[in-house]
This record gives sequence, structure tokens and C-alpha cells, in this order.
Amino acid sequence: RIRFLFFFVEFIILRFTIGVDDDGQKNKRTTSSSKSRKFNQDPKGRLDPVRTQKETEKRIDSELISFKVPEDSKLDSKISSSDLTCPPCNILPSSSKRTEYVAGIPTMLKYAIDGFWFNTLDESYACACNHLMKKRTDGLAQSIIYALSISKISSHAGISKRITPPTNDAGEIKGWEILGPINVGKLEVDADPTFQSCHQQHDTALCILQMASNAQVSSELMPGGYVSWNFVKVSKTGEMEIHFGSAWNDLVQGVSSSAVYEFQGWARSVTYARANGLYSITCAGVHTVYVRNDNLTRILVGDVYKSGQIVASIDLKAGPVGIVLPLRGLAQSSFYCQLNPPSSQSLLVHSPRFIPDAIEFPDNVNMGLLATSVFALPVHNLQSHSLTLEYRVEKPIGVEGEYIVREVRHALVAEDSHGKGDSSHKLGSKYSISPDTPNSPHQAEVTQTVIAAGQTSLLTLELSKSLTSSQSVHPSILLPCRKNKPFTLTIIPSRGDAVKTQLDIQCRRSNQSFSISFVDHDHSVTQAVVILPYSFHSPQFTKYDEMHSDHVHSSGGVKKKLSRGKSTHHSSDTSISSNEECDNSAGEYPVLLTLHGSGSHPMNHADSHKYMHPSKKSDYLFGVEKLFVLAPTRFGAHNWEAVGDLSAQWSLTALRDTMEKLKYAFGMRVPLVMKEFAVVSGHSMGGHGAWISAVNHPDRFVCAAPAAGWIRKEEYANGNSFFHLDIQNSFVDSSLMSLLMDGMSEFHVDRLASNLQLHDVHIRVGSIDRTVHPWFSRRMHRLLKQYDVNVTIEEVLGKQHWWWDTLKENDGGVLNDVKMREFYSHCYELAKNGHASSSNFVAFSESQESSEDNQKTFIQLFRANQSSYIMDISSTISQPTSLNNLKRKPRVNDSDLFTSDSTINSSNELNQNLHHVGDYPMHHRCHNNSKTITLFVVNPSTHSGLCGMQVLQQLRVMLPSSVQLFCHTKNSSCDISATNVRRLRLDLGFNSGLFGVEQLKVNGVAINVPLVDSYITRFEGNQPGNVTAQTSSTYLDICFQSSSNQALASICHEQINPLKEKTLVNYGPSRSLYSRPFIIVYGTPSNQAIRVAIKDLAVYLGNSHYSAHGTKVKVLSDLEYRAGNYMKAADLANILFIGGPSHNKLLKAIMRNSTNYKINADDNVLQMIATIPTDLQLSSDINSFALSDQVFDRSNHAILFTLPLNRFKPSSLVKNDFQSISTAMAGCIHGNSAAAYHHISRLAWPVVPPMVRSPFANALPDYMVIDQLIWSKGFGGLLSAGYWDCNWRQDPSRSYSNTFS
Repeated sequence: RIRFLFFFVEFIILRFTIGVDDDGQKNKRTTSSSKSRKFNQDPKGRLDPVRTQKETEKRIDSELISFKVPEDSKLDSKISSSDLTCPPCNILPSSSKRTEYVAGIPTMLKYAIDGFWFNTLDESYACACNHLMKKRTDGLAQSIIYALSISKISSHAGISKRITPPTNDAGEIKGWEILGPINVGKLEVDADPTFQSCHQQHDTALCILQMASNAQVSSELMPGGYVSWNFVKVSKTGEMEIHFGSAWNDLVQGVSSSAVYEFQGWARSVTYARANGLYSITCAGVHTVYVRNDNLTRILVGDVYKSGQIVASIDLKAGPVGIVLPLRGLAQSSFYCQLNPPSSQSLLVHSPRFIPDAIEFPDNVNMGLLATSVFALPVHNLQSHSLTLEYRVEKPIGVEGEYIVREVRHALVAEDSHGKGDSSHKLGSKYSISPDTPNSPHQAEVTQTVIAAGQTSLLTLELSKSLTSSQSVHPSILLPCRKNKPFTLTIIPSRGDAVKTQLDIQCRRSNQSFSISFVDHDHSVTQAVVILPYSFHSPQFTKYDEMHSDHVHSSGGVKKKLSRGKSTHHSSDTSISSNEECDNSAGEYPVLLTLHGSGSHPMNHADSHKYMHPSKKSDYLFGVEKLFVLAPTRFGAHNWEAVGDLSAQWSLTALRDTMEKLKYAFGMRVPLVMKEFAVVSGHSMGGHGAWISAVNHPDRFVCAAPAAGWIRKEEYANGNSFFHLDIQNSFVDSSLMSLLMDGMSEFHVDRLASNLQLHDVHIRVGSIDRTVHPWFSRRMHRLLKQYDVNVTIEEVLGKQHWWWDTLKENDGGVLNDVKMREFYSHCYELAKNGHASSSNFVAFSESQESSEDNQKTFIQLFRANQSSYIMDISSTISQPTSLNNLKRKPRVNDSDLFTSDSTINSSNELNQNLHHVGDYPMHHRCHNNSKTITLFVVNPSTHSGLCGMQVLQQLRVMLPSSVQLFCHTKNSSCDISATNVRRLRLDLGFNSGLFGVEQLKVNGVAINVPLVDSYITRFEGNQPGNVTAQTSSTYLDICFQSSSNQALASICHEQINPLKEKTLVNYGPSRSLYSRPFIIVYGTPSNQAIRVAIKDLAVYLGNSHYSAHGTKVKVLSDLEYRAGNYMKAADLANILFIGGPSHNKLLKAIMRNSTNYKINADDNVLQMIATIPTDLQLSSDINSFALSDQVFDRSNHAILFTLPLNRFKPSSLVKNDFQSISTAMAGCIHGNSAAAYHHISRLAWPVVPPMVRSPFANALPDYMVIDQLIWSKGFGGLLSAGYWDCNWRQDPSRSYSNTFS
């Protein structure tokens, strides 16, 4: 009763009080009976158009619902009167056509929403007001009126009456309008007829929100050829199930392709935000979310895989919130999307990923050794500002020592390094070994862990023991394997409450499969599953196999029982020892790199290498005799291409590092990895991956065993059909189509099949496989036979895509039955013999007898008599042995090198010279003179070369290059024929086909190798500027100049200038940016709309990389990058600049023209330069750019391009010491307006799972120029595209231009 009395008194006071208008004049409120007389309405009830704007505001404030804008911008008050009067909602249709609902929304509210998006604010206000007369608690209508009351462009701004607040902080979405299905191709980009009606609209979301509910859009997928919006209610579970009335089966039969199932469409809905603040949006099943609020359109990432771990954060103003979702699916789709109210948390932490296993060895029963200790932690910043993180860890009960968790970071450049870092970024990660060692990344740190606002990041963390005062390296970690409990990890953000999670480490025995984690090529964490050679952990089974050769062909090998060495380190606090006096290994074994198929877990795939041994009917025998089984993984639909291929290769080094760490940890006799040789296999998608690894890294493998592998994704089923049923086909020029196809051709393994000439290949497939038809295997078999490859094909009768039993139960199945085990054993023999040859040559070159004269004699003998020692299929190594002792001394003329007295042609004498270095003759498969060796390359940056030949640069980039080598036995001469090669590197080491050559003829030009000694580079370590190249100690570079007939060859007199030429680090195309650690740096311009768009795009791209491949990406502002030490990192990271020099302060500061560097002369200062390609002009002051003679100055123009990034000291340029320059790759996205950044984001959309690739990773060349036509015409709307040549110039033969689109 007291409360009622209080409200009654308040009502009386408000009813008769004197109010104050915006102009300060007092105005007595009138009774409702006088309102109609003061309205001065016309007979139809419309407002008098003669009244001025100011009079209208006063009248509405005094006569109608008035609002007071609270300081905290919340809808927090009540309607003051029960008999309100509103302006008529004149945008309603005539009474005869009125309906109660439109698209599931009350009619007046629907028109209020439409008026709001169309900026007809008076009409929007009137309809919202009338709707509130009927439903006083409608939060969406209240939010519209409130937004109008504070809008600077609204005639209702400054109204001071208070309204009833919505009940919820964020409006519940009860339904969606769905537009579709519309035909779409399989590529990331296609045309969309939805935008034909608003192609001049600069705002994507506004275009969709403004479309009438009865609007029709053309579509080939529906009878009649049109689709329109349909309202669908959200189910009780919150899920939106989308089904269309298309006759899908009839469509498939009609176009003879199941690719017609793929559709695109749109979903839209409107909700509200009660107050200004940071909200989160959870949208599962879609890849991108557009949000319209406060006259801005924001782009956010969706949870396309429905993982439950992708959340998008966004700052919203109180008022309506429009949500637009691009849809894509196969015949049907489903999604869930909801706006969530502000959270009190600042950080969302998910369970750690890629946690390594602790390994339990027989000598340490019940105790597990943590061989690798890095893991990934997914976190999401819920705040509107960046967060820095700290970590604390609590050990479980029963575990000794103190522990810390820290981020794995890059080391800083040493003061005396002159800017030289690990620019080549060699295969293998120095981060993969946990303990600190010399040159460890933990000796100096770049900066704190920084998480951008709204970013989801996969942190690269490491668990290690704390150092004591007497320790210089971190102790090894031993954990109890019984009753083991997890570590408790606490993450402490710079703002907000700390969050805890569990780090649960499991134990696995050494004769089981176990997981190792490692830091990948892009500084992300991933893992691989390992099974030790069973001849190491099960010698009794090996002995049985030797006695029963009909089951497994055995060739002997190391069969030593695990035992301790001489090391006295036994406790859990034992440090990693580097005792070189004790050889505590159990022999070296090659690796079987086996790649899993789509959806298969790496541990399940590794454990597929098992069979039931006859001696033990109840137990499986896991692993392969004398070979490590290594099954790596990397999340996402990479198909073992690009990021997948790099992960597979890096896992080889991670395994080698891990086993060496175990050797030094306790001095135990553990198997080590044979550094030079491997076997690659895989099934299904992994079978394609096996082809990719073998053809791109032929010197790294001796055998390949692809099972049910396809050749090209574009030709496998309809997984990636290239311009097949695309709408954009009507607009795309054939020259542009060819250019885009070239961007994918490096993954077409059939084109690179000639690189397997020196391998043994066994192809396997089920005879009734309908998932990957035997057609693909038969085609590769035919090609390899054509190239004279030692290849066999096996179609297993009656088997489908996968099988466990081939001839009898539990015999090993598709990956490990008798025939496969025999093949693996054969490959082991090849690896063992090749490894022995290489090792014996190293022993000979380092022996006391290895004088220069003896080595001269050896080389001549070897070259003259090698044909007697050639194996049918031998092996090679990916990192040729150092030949420092073969360096030639200075001489006056050629006769000083080889004299007639040193020439020996007797094979007996050769044998005598070789006898002292081992039981194996020193021969190599690349020394085979019986055939021509052909190297075929499309992208030099992803190919590691063949037999000492590596293409560094091409005359026409991203087109096929071939190099043919034929060597003559008797006169130590070789002929090389090269096509489309600009720079060719020739390795002269033992593992090269050019070992010992004297006379070399390249494209008809004779080169006397002894006479060009001054141009031969002897280099220890990795080749500069090379991502995947072989390590070499002696090499010669040949340069080519194009002519009308044939490229003319000559000795390269200068090194590659990384400031002006492409290197293998930044060769391109755009996706190469992700082949190393990379940072997204966004600009902070003064224009608010552009600043918001740039930041949104940066976070969107970072989150998209996380969603696609679990990639760790730092997202920083230009100010944050400059304030940190990122430029001084030993491994200079690649950078993706969001914003050109007029928007990005960092790019503006380091940008240089290729002809004018303007470097700082202070040699004590490291300098970083981003060299703009020659034909591209970017303005630092205005929003425009030019490419060659074309100027792009319209507000909707945007460009994506690559450019070189270098760090050096000025003295390096003065001395032309290019090897001391750290080289990286950069990319830049620049738009002339906020809308232009939204347009170019269209290139970053992924396709449907499981084909979700990273942004800009498929088909895109080095640069692209777009405008708003990218929406309505797809690639057909491109204004320009192409590749830079090796001098960073626009190559007319590799470019496309369409300025009239």
C-alpha cells in the first residue's frame, strides 16, 4: 500500500509539474483532452508539414512520449502516461492490405525497423511509438525510440521523457528471415545475385537489412527461378534448422553433378542492446557475422565447426542491433546465433590442447618422462581492450620440485649479429626442445603475452621445472604414472579475475603409441603420435620374424635391450646431460611418416600399424620393424598441402629432437632418428599428403606408399570443383581463370610426378573403393611408369576404402599387413645403405688420410667408376653433408687441380681406396648415370630440390619450371637443360648428382667448375632466404636471362639482393605469408569508421586462422608493435598490415620505395624496411593508390598485395653483405574507406566444412584490386590481379586488368 501511494503521488506530480524544454523555456503540461487541438493535424491525421523542425521537437516533447537520456545510456525508466498519443504510422499499407505480422514481426514494429535501417527516422519513431501503445514492454520498440532520442541526425534528439526499460540486457532472437537457396560454386569466392539490386550500396549488412521481405532474388535451385525471404522460428533448443523445397535429386541428375547441392543464402534478424557496453555473440554453424549498430557495420567471426569455443566480442550502443549471417551449406543447413549480455569476466579459457604424454620406460616403472612439454591453451579476450597475461601453476600432490608455465617466445637478436637472424627459417624448430640451451628462445623475451580485444588465440605455452641456484638448465620432468592428478594452471589477466584450468598429463608405455607436442613452422603448437620401432622394444618378436620370413621379411638390425648407460643421473631433478663420452643410443632408425585421413585422429591412425602376431594370439604388436612410426596432425582442411605439408615435415625434426633429448635425459639406450632418410605413407587425404610430401621433398624420402590417395582436390568428387557451376563463370575472363588456377597448381601432384624418378613407390587401393576410386591410383601409376619410376600398384580384391583384415583376421589391414611390412623392410634396407654411404664419406673426408690430394683422387675415381656401384633404388639425404675438407686451395690455372698423374681408371684401385672407410661402397642414387634426372617445380618456395638442383627464382613466376640433368661417366661432365628458370642453385656435395663434376654445360653454355672456384659458396648452416631448402656447404648459382629462343646461362656474380628481389621466404603467392610465424598489425587512423573497420578486420582474420587451422596469431595495433621488441626477434616474423601508410603508422614509418631507401646511417641501430613493389604507389596522406598507370581513388577501392620485409644494419648494404640481412614476407590490405575494408573481407570467407581454409589461402595470387562488385560478380568483379616478378615488378604476362567491370 505504501508503494502504491508513492507511485500515485509521483504520477500526480509528473502530471501537473512544469517541464523545461531543450531551449530552456518553461512549458506547462496539458491534459490529454487538449492534445488533439494542439496537434494541428490535417484531416487525414498527418502532421502539419508547415511546422519547423524546432517546433516539431517541442511539440513532441510536450505532447507525446518524451525521453530523458540517462548518463549511463541505459533504458531505465517508465512510461509516464496510460493514454499516450503518437504520430500516425503513415508508412503502413492501406487498411485493406494490412496484416497483423510481417516476417514473423508485428506489422508496426516491422515498419519501425525498416524505417530505422532506411534512415527515415520520423516514420520509424511513429511506428515504434504506435507499437508501444499496444505492447508497452516491447524492448525492441523501446530500443528504437531510445536510439532515436540520442541520435544527432534524428528530429527526436534530446527528448527528455523517460520510458520503460526492456526486461533483458540483450533481446532474445526468436526467429530469422532466411533467403535462399542460391546457387554457388565450390571456391571461397562466387557471385551473389542478392546484391544486384543494391550493388551501389557500400555497406553489406545494410543492403541485406534494407531488402523488402517480399523481394525476389534469382536462383537456379528453385522452381520458377526465384527465391524470397521466409521467416523461420527458432526451435526450442535455439537451433535454426534450414530446409528448402528444392528438388535436389532432380537437380543432380539434370546437371550431372552433386556439386549442385552447394548453396548460398542469407539470414537476418534484429534484436537490441539495453545499454552501452561490451556484448558477445555466439553464432555456431556460420563462418562470418555482420552486426549493424550505431550507424556502423561490424564484421565478426562465426564458429563454423560448432566447436563451442568461438565467441565474438563487440562494443554496442544501446538500441537496435541488426545481425546478418551469410549462409552456405549442402542442400540443408543449421545454425545457432544469440546475442549475449555483457559478462563480468574478462577472459574465457578453454581446456588445453595438444598435451604431450609422459613416457614410461622399463627402467622407470610407474614413472613417466615428459619428453616434450609445450602445449596450446585456447583463450578469448572478452574485453574491449587488449589484455596481457601471466601464468601460475600448482603441481599435483606427490610430484617433486617447483614448476612454472610460460609462453614460448622468440629470442632477441644479439648485439653483434648485425641484424642477422634465422632468416631461412630452417626445417625443424629450435622451440621444440623444452630445456634452455645455448641460443634458446628463453634467454631473451620479446614482450608479454598480448591478446587483442575480442580475439580468440591459441597460446604456445611450456611447462618446466624452476631453476635452482646451482642449475643452468631446466631439469627434466618425471611424473608418477599411477594415480596421476592434473596440474592446476591459473591464468591472470591484466584486468579482471584470474581463471583456472586443468593440465592433465597421461602416461604411456614406451612400447605403446605416445604423443609428442612441438612448435610448428608458424609458432603454433601441434602434435604427433609416435611408436618406437618394435625391434627396439620387442626383440623377442623380431627374432621370431627372422625365423619366419614368410610373415615378415627381416633383414637383421639393431636388437639391443633397453638399459641404462653410464650416466649417474637418475632422480627426477636430473638435468639434460650432454655427455659425449657415452654413446647411449640403441642405433639409428629411419622414420615412417604416415599421414591420416580426414576426420581420423593421429593416435588411431598410428595404432593402425598393428597386427596380431602368431606367437601371441591375444596381443597386438604395434609399430613397424626398424622404423619409427610418426603420425603428425594439424587441425583443419589443409589436405596436407601448404600448412599441412609444412607441419608434416616439421614433425620429422620434432621427433629427432625428442629422441635426442631422451638420450641425454637419463643416459638410457634409446633409438635415435636417422637424420637423412624417411619413408612416407598415408591413407585417403593422407594418401594425397604422401604424394605431396614425396614430390615436393624427393631428397627427404626413399620410398612412398600412398593408399587410396587422390591427385587433385579440384578433380576429387566435388570437394573443390574449380569454376564448375559458379555464378561468376558468366563474368570471369579465361585469362583470369588461368591465373587463379596457377595459384593452386603446385598441389597437383600429377604435374610433379617426374620428381619421383629415384624412388620406390607402392600404390595401394581397394578394388571396390567408391570413396577414392582406383581411377586416381591407376592414373598416378601410369604417369610414374612413363617416367621410369620403380612403382607397383596393388588393387586389393573385394576391399573398399578401409579394411582391417586383408587375408586373415587381424593381419594388419590396409596399412600394415604382410605385403606392407615387406615393403617397409625393403625401404629400411635402402635407407640403411644410403645412410652408411653418406656416413662413410663423412668419415673419409674427416679422416687423417683425407688430404686434398687423396680427395682429388677419390673424386676422379668415383666419377670414373661409379657405374659399378649404382643400386637400383638407393637413397639420399635432405641435408647434404659438409664438405669443408674438400675446399680447393688457390691456384693459378686449371692444371693445378687435376693432373694427368692423378688420373686412375682402375676399379680395383678404387676399391682399395674405399676399403678403409667401411664395408659399403660410397654411392648415391643421384650419381646414377643411366638416366636423365628431371626436376619439375611450380612454386620454388615449397620445393626443396632434387639431387642438388634447386630452383630459386623463375623467369615467369608460378608457372612450371623444369631442370634436366644428365652426367657422363667417363669424362666427369654433366649437361643441364633448364626451362623457365631465372636462378638455379647447384649443390656440389656428395649427395648431389653433380658431385665431382669438372665440366658443366648449362643450356649449351660450357662452365669449367675448377675455374669458377671464386664463385662457389661454402656455407655452414641453412641457405639464406630459404624456407625448405636443403642445408648445403658447397654450391654454385647459375643465372639465366630470357631470350627469344632459350634462356642464356651464366655464373651468378652477385648474391640475391633481398631488398629488391624475391627470395624463397617471400616468393609468394599470398598464402606464403603463413609459412612462418606471422603477426597482424592493424592501423589506428583518426577516422573512427575506418579505425573500427580496420581493427574488426584484423581480429576477424586472426580468429579465422584460429578457427581454420588452430593457428597462433598475434594481433597488435601499430602502436603496440612499435612499443614492443618484435622487430628485434631473432626470427623476424612475417607481418600482415591492415591499412596502408595513410592508415597504419608502422607501415608509414618503415615503407620505402625500391629506388629510394633513405636509411639511417647509424650502424648501431637495427632497421626494418618494407619495400613497396615498384609499380605500386601508396599515398601516406590521402586514401588512394595507383598500380602502374591506373589510379584507384574511389571510396570503395581496396587492394591486397605482398611485399618484402627486411631487417639489417646499414653496413650490410654498404658491403653488399646480403646474407646478414634478415628476410621476411609482408602483406598489406588497404581500403580507401571503411566500406572498402568490408568489401575485401569477402575474399577471406571460407567454404563449408570440412573444406574451411585460412583466409586468402586458395587461388589468390600476389595482389588483387577490388571494389563493391566483388559481391555481385565474384572474381568477375576484380579490377586487377596478378603476380610480381622476381624484381617485385608487375609482370604483364602474369597480370589481369579489368577497369571497366
